[in-house]
Amino acid sequence: MSKAEKIKKSTKKTSNKGLIDGKGKKLSFKFSALQKTLRNKYNQKPLFYWTGVIIILILVVLFSLFWFKKSIFLAGTINGRLVTTPQFYSKLAQSNGEEVFDAIVRETLIKQEAAKKGLEASTDDIDKKLKALEDRLGGKENLDLAISQNNTNLKELKEQISLQILVEKLLEDKVNVTDKEIKEYKKKGYPIFTSSENLDCALKWPFSYSKGHATRQELPSDFRYIPCAYSKQKFIVDADGYVYPCFPLNEEFHALNLKEVGVKRAIEHVRKHNTCVACPHLTNNDYNLLFNLSLKQVSEQVKLNLHEVFAPKQN
Repeated sequence: MSKAEKIKKSTKKTSNKGLIDGKGKKLSFKFSALQKTLRNKYNQKPLFYWTGVIIILILVVLFSLFWFKKSIFLAGTINGRLVTTPQFYSKLAQSNGEEVFDAIVRETLIKQEAAKKGLEASTDDIDKKLKALEDRLGGKENLDLAISQNNTNLKELKEQISLQILVEKLLEDKVNVTDKEIKEYKKKGYPIFTSSENLDCALKWPFSYSKGHATRQELPSDFRYIPCAYSKQKFIVDADGYVYPCFPLNEEFHALNLKEVGVKRAIEHVRKHNTCVACPHLTNNDYNLLFNLSLKQVSEQVKLNLHEVFAPKQN
C-alpha cells in the first residue's frame, strides 16, 4: 500500500470516530438539542428574551447611526477633544437661543400665512433673485466666496431668498391701502413730507408694485410719471463700496466697486447703464421732485420745516 493510500485511509477512520478530547473521549455536537433547549427556556421566560432582542437591535441601530451619521452625536473636535452635539446646542441655546427661536417662529408664521393665501416662491422666482445677486457681486466666483465667508451654503441661501419672496408677495396687496391712508392724512393737515403729486404717482402706478421701476419704453404713453434724478445727481454707495443708482435697484443693477475701479468710473458706469426713468417709491420721488426743482415740492418742504421750527414743544 502506498503512503498516500495509508493517509487517506487513516483520515477516513478518524472522521468516522468523531472528535476526540484530550482524555480520549468522543465529543459530539447536536444542533437540534441546543435548539430544543433554547425553545424550552424561551417558553419559560419569553419577556426576558424579547427584551434582549430589542436591546441588541437598539445597539445595532445606534452603532449604525454613529458610524454613518456621526454629526448626530458629535459636533466636532477641539485639539483632539470631542465636542458632542448636545453640548454644542446647549451652549448655542444659552448664547443666542432666544434670537434663534424668534427667527424660527417668524419663518414658520410667514410660511403658514403664505400657504393660507396660496402664495409660493417658484423656482423661477428664486433663480431670478439669485441671478440678480450673482450679477451684483460680479459673478459666480464672488457669490461662492460670499456664501463661504458667511458660513452658509447655496441651499440655505435659496431658502432665505424663498422667504424674502413670500414676504414681498404677502405685503404686495397692502401698498395701495397705505398710500391712500397717507393721502387722507395729508388732506387733514398732518405734517407729511410726501407730496400729493408723489402719492398720485404711486397710486396710479401702471404695474404691479413688485415691479418697482420701469424704462421709458415700458411706460404707457398716458402715464404721468416723475422723472428720475437718480444716477444723474444722486447715487447710492453700499457698505462694500458698490455704487448703485438707488436702493430699489441694488439687487438687479450690475454695480462696480469704487474701491476697485475708483469713484469716477463707478459713477460713470451708473450713468451709462441705468435705464430706469420712473418708479413708485415715495422717498425716491420726493427727492426727484426736489432735484427737478418742482416749486410745489419746494414750497411744501419749506412749510414743513417752518412747522417743525415753530410748532409748540411737547414735554
